[in-house]
Amino acid sequence: MLTTQLQEALIGEREALKADDAERLRSAVEEKQRTLRAMHDAGANLSLERLQRQLAALPEADRAKAESRHKLLEQLARTAKDYNAVNGKIVQRSQQSIKGLLTVLTSSGEALTYSDRGAAERQSGGGSFTKA
Repeated sequence: MLTTQLQEALIGEREALKADDAERLRSAVEEKQRTLRAMHDAGANLSLERLQRQLAALPEADRAKAESRHKLLEQLARTAKDYNAVNGKIVQRSQQSIKGLLTVLTSSGEALTYSDRGAAERQSGGGSFTKA
């Protein structure tokens, strides 16, 4: 089932993000994109109205089974959406950390450095790492 494949790809993406593994992340994102394309292609001719008409035309026993599968599909889609939101938060936190590090490394304000003799000196322009 494509929704299960999507969930597995999202779990792989999350694990790669947490492990800071660029190669695993690239593979997981590629798998996610392939699955999303397949889902899009599979549902290109479907609409909720068409699905409801098809369900209504089924015999009662088949309709109950199809409706049960449809509910499962909706639940799997909600779970995949939640997984994707968690992955987005991980990416956002990583970006914030990187921006913070870049700010420290490239700050243009005054920096406190030390002379050859160990005396503290204030210097403007450039980060403390570029002046040290």
